[in-house]
Amino acid sequence: MREYQVDLGFEADIFDLVFEGFWEVYTFKAQIPEVSAKKMQAWIPKIKLVCNDYTPKVQEGEDEAAEEVQMTPISAYVRIKLAKAKPEMEEDEEGNLRPSNIPEEQLEDVPAEDKCLSIITQQNGKSLIVSNEAAGRYFRYDLIKEMSVSIEALKGLDLSEFNSKCDAEANRLENEFCKLFEDEPSNESRLPRIPVFDFRPAL
Repeated sequence: MREYQVDLGFEADIFDLVFEGFWEVYTFKAQIPEVSAKKMQAWIPKIKLVCNDYTPKVQEGEDEAAEEVQMTPISAYVRIKLAKAKPEMEEDEEGNLRPSNIPEEQLEDVPAEDKCLSIITQQNGKSLIVSNEAAGRYFRYDLIKEMSVSIEALKGLDLSEFNSKCDAEANRLENEFCKLFEDEPSNESRLPRIPVFDFRPAL
């Protein structure tokens, strides 16, 4: 993502700022005076870093990563979207009830019961990239809430309005990220050309 931060619309050096900030918090070395070690201890349990079979192993005392692991080629990108409320019925000119023509994007989101849905991403020799809109959204809400309490400059923030703005920016970012996989002449990224599928659970 760092390589394509300009294509994704990031400001200069913003990726490094977030990346380094994460590790400062995770290693209890935050540079922000308002964030004490005690506050960081409350954040750390929300983060779970897991090594899988494809994570290069480094033995104790080694400076370089082990031999590169051959990963399964990616077959597709799947986006798990939040379910939407069913559109209300409305009468047409003849008095018949039909679903309203409100665009799906404008329908109300249905709160997810499972905020960290587990998805199988590798099976039968095939590998998928999977993003879960609910997981990203609710983690982001928790993080914003914690930061608004801990950081003086963010106190008094209208969380509802700020969350809505962050949701819109997250959707924009994901759409731009998906374009990096498009099989289009204008796409100069080195990422594989794979299809992108959206799945929205039906109620």
